[in-house]
Amino acid sequence: MTVAKTFGWLVLGMAMFASQVQADLRIEDAWCRATPPGGHAAAIYMRIRNPGDEAVIITDISTALGQTMLHESSQKSGMATMRHVDELTVPPMGEVRLQPRGLHIMLTGLGERLNPGDDFVLEVGSQSQETQKRNTQTVEVVVRPLTYLSK
Repeated sequence: MTVAKTFGWLVLGMAMFASQVQADLRIEDAWCRATPPGGHAAAIYMRIRNPGDEAVIITDISTALGQTMLHESSQKSGMATMRHVDELTVPPMGEVRLQPRGLHIMLTGLGERLNPGDDFVLEVGSQSQETQKRNTQTVEVVVRPLTYLSK
């Protein structure tokens, strides 16, 4: 194999590695509050960082515990509202925080109560905006007390 051919394969391999890394997100501090007796829904919060150089879109979120939807809460004229969000884009070298009174994942259809100290698994699917590289990450969500206030 010639030096030029070896160099070409090396460059191709590095480019493939770079495109694989670009859709990877860093998901940290995933949590939700415990549910009260009879409660069948919870909101999930987390910090999502994108260390890559292209935007990454959250394409799907799922858990075995129930149905999930991305929502955004807001206040207008003293009235709290919540709307469905179709997609969430994490900018290159940026972050998005899912937090109370803002973006969150709504978990509905819970069959049993979530108690403080419990944890469960959430699957987060993403896709890089430019290369279309897809990725799925498993995230552990910690259940905190019903009275927990985020940092």
